[in-house]
Amino acid sequence: MKCSGGVDAGVAWRQAASGSVGTMAVGTAVASVSIPKSTAHQTITCMGALAQAYRQEGRTGIAQALGELAEDSRTLAGMLQVSGDTTVRVPVATLTRIADHLTVGAQRETGSEALQAALWRTAGRLQRWIADATTQAAAQAKKAKKAEKAAAGR
Repeated sequence: MKCSGGVDAGVAWRQAASGSVGTMAVGTAVASVSIPKSTAHQTITCMGALAQAYRQEGRTGIAQALGELAEDSRTLAGMLQVSGDTTVRVPVATLTRIADHLTVGAQRETGSEALQAALWRTAGRLQRWIADATTQAAAQAKKAKKAEKAAAGR
């Protein structure tokens, strides 16, 4: 199985493991991110390919990872079905966890080189959507705070 993505990512977001969900410098958090449906489909395909590669390699201690991949895949597929738009809103925690799983799979050199490249690209794309949403939310929060100060000064 092959999946495609957009950007190369060498660093994984470890926020899912630490419990952080896209917290910004101004103290606000992004709860969900809107991603294109095509990215969601690519992500589901990569998750399935990674799960299949894990099973074929017979690595020990992968039961939890397989369970999380299956659960996140079902969650993302369900969100795709209910979305009537060209995008789908996904919780940051879910996207972060998925990106982390894809990155770990690539770091462990799971599957073929083509799969590893697809895992890196897809994880990078998810990380970019999270970062963009976080940056936009931070800018909006800063703008709102500035407007609030201006209104209070009148």
